Amino acid sequence: MNPTKLVLIAVISVIVLATGYFLVYRHRQAPTTPATHTARQNDSQNQQRGGPMTLSGKEQTYIVASDYVFIRRDPNVRLPEEALSNKQLQEKGPQDLAPCLYYGESVLGEADTAHPDVITLRAPVQGYGDGKKFWLQPPLDAVETSRYLCVRDSAAVHVVPHKEAKEALALKQGEVVEADGKLDIHGTPWIRATFNPTDRPRRGFILASDLTPLFAGKVDESHLTGGGNRIGVKSLFLTM
Repeated sequence: MNPTKLVLIAVISVIVLATGYFLVYRHRQAPTTPATHTARQNDSQNQQRGGPMTLSGKEQTYIVASDYVFIRRDPNVRLPEEALSNKQLQEKGPQDLAPCLYYGESVLGEADTAHPDVITLRAPVQGYGDGKKFWLQPPLDAVETSRYLCVRDSAAVHVVPHKEAKEALALKQGEVVEADGKLDIHGTPWIRATFNPTDRPRRGFILASDLTPLFAGKVDESHLTGGGNRIGVKSLFLTM
C-alpha cells in the first residue's frame, strides 16, 4: 500500500478515536440545567442576604423585611390578619390588629427544625413569626466610631443592605446617625444605624461611601459634596 495512504488512514483513525472519547466524556458530565443554575443563584443570594435560617437552637438577629409580621402564640396556627392584604391591614386601626412587628424592626430569635416555617421570637417580644418575612442578619463588625456624618446630598437607608431594596428613609447632607456596626456584602461596606432609639428601635443600612466617621472634637467638612453644613442627629421612624 502507498505510504501516503497509510499515513492518511492513521490520521483519520486518531481523529475518530479522539472524537469518540470527547463525546463519551461529555455524556458523562452532569449538564448545568436551568434549575441547577437557578439553585446556584438562590444559594448565592441567600449568602448575600444573610442566608436561610439553619442554626437551630441558637439566638440570632432577624430583621423584619415585610410591612407586618404578626406574633403567633402557636407556631402552627396562622392569625386571621395574615390572610389580609397590606391595603386591608392599613384600613384597620392598630387597636384592631393582633400584636405585630413592623418593617425595619429587629428581634432576637432562633430557628426550630420542628417548625421550619417560623422563627421563635425571644426579644423584645415573645412568640412565633412567619419565617419568610424575616432577614437573617450576619454578624456585624465593629465601627470606627458611634457617629457618622452624611456627606452626600441624599443617602438612602435600607432595611436590608442592598441597593435594590426598598428605601426606608433618606438622609440629607450634614445629618448624623448613630452607628452600631458595619457589614461587608460582596466587597461593598455598609454601616448599620439605629433610629428612634427610645421607642422600639429600628435599624437600617447605609452605604459606607455615603458617610464619614465623626470623632470627638473633629468634623472634616472636606467630604461634603455641596455647600450644606447642617449637622443634626437623625432620629426618625423608618417608613413602612
